Amino acid sequence: MSRYSVPLHFKGLTIPTVMKYSGLATGFGVSLGLFAVFFFGEVPRVREDILMKVPVIGNYWERSIPEQDNLWGVFSPQVLGEACPFGSGSGMASC
Repeated sequence: MSRYSVPLHFKGLTIPTVMKYSGLATGFGVSLGLFAVFFFGEVPRVREDILMKVPVIGNYWERSIPEQDNLWGVFSPQVLGEACPFGSGSGMASC
């Protein structure tokens, strides 16, 4: 005749139950983390302060405009010799 025994548990959770749910929680955590990285990756503050400082993939987040594609530098008032069209204190562009 075998004796009845209570499995080892903590607040009702046994070791097999914890192992099953830990794998599920890990999967949800990884997918939520990847979503957050790519969703907030386009916010300049997050990209420059956090994502560009990751050692291996930091260069992926660099958003620089090549010199030949930078039309603001080509048509800027200083290059054309004109007065600043935005005024002196607009905040959008400093001429």
